[in-house]
Amino acid sequence: MRVFLSIIILALLVGCSTSSPTVTHTESQNVIAPSIAVAKQQYHDGQLDTAALTLRAVLSADPKNQEAYYYLCLVNTARYQKEMASQPQQHDFYR
Repeated sequence: MRVFLSIIILALLVGCSTSSPTVTHTESQNVIAPSIAVAKQQYHDGQLDTAALTLRAVLSADPKNQEAYYYLCLVNTARYQKEMASQPQQHDFYR
C-alpha cells in the first residue's frame, strides 16, 4: 500500500511540474513557414529592408533554416545592386 501511495504522489509531482512546455519542430515550422512567405512577398514587392528584418527574425528562431539564408542573400544582393545603381557612374578610370 505504501509503494502504491508513493507512486501516486510521484505521478502527481511530475504532472504538476512548473517547467515550460517545449516547442516541437513542427510547431516551430508552423510559425516560420508563413514568415518566410511574407518575406518572399516583401522581396518581390521591393520592400527589401522589411524583408531582411523578417528573414533575420526567422533566423533568430531557427538558425539552421537554409531557405531563410537563401532569401536573405537574394535580398542583400538586391539591396547592394540598388545602392550601386544610385551611385554616380565613374567612367574615367585611367585619368
